Amino acid sequence: MLPLWKLLGFVLYVALFFFACNGFYAWPEKSVSSAFFKVLPVAHCLFIALSSQSASAEHRTLRRSISLGLLFSMAGDALLVSPEDYRLPGGVCFAVAHLLYLRAFGRRPLGGIPVLLSFLIIFAFVSLYLWRHLTDGVSMLAYLLLVHVMAWRATVNFMLNKSLSSLCACLGGILFVASDVILFSEWFVAEHPASPMLVMVTYYLAQAGIAMATTTDVPKMKVY
Repeated sequence: MLPLWKLLGFVLYVALFFFACNGFYAWPEKSVSSAFFKVLPVAHCLFIALSSQSASAEHRTLRRSISLGLLFSMAGDALLVSPEDYRLPGGVCFAVAHLLYLRAFGRRPLGGIPVLLSFLIIFAFVSLYLWRHLTDGVSMLAYLLLVHVMAWRATVNFMLNKSLSSLCACLGGILFVASDVILFSEWFVAEHPASPMLVMVTYYLAQAGIAMATTTDVPKMKVY
């Protein structure tokens, strides 16, 4: 059963971030205080993951991987709003976080071909949209591919283990794709006044969804 009461603190921390950092209309300014408020919602997601109980080895692996992923996400958040230019180290931290989420959701079974093709088609459209605007196209698209693969694995996990927690993880993965596509569009294509709020709302919901995957001991996926 999902401990919905634990989400109350998450909602409060998200609201605190938006009001403290004026996140409705602008990106948070690069400062230590912005880093503090920005990591609070993800820190609460880490609390949700660490406070969940594990009855099986598979669930312990999932919880450990997601918890480490949340830690790296917190580091990435702090680096991106650091007074220094730490965008590259921040991006590396998020890449490691997605690798850990990918480990949590597993690499097998592959699931249905239509699901895989759907994510490949989405990634292809995103790549075509962003390619000519990216300053370092290969590394940026490699990162986006990693995010799409993570979302695909979360979706397969839900299709094989239909539960509320796996649904949360599936939605979290999809929201991560949406958040990063909006962010890259803002960075490299064109600025939009709604982008800061859209990016942060989808990002925080994505992290919360993935964290909620740890709250139910999901049976091991069957290999077909």
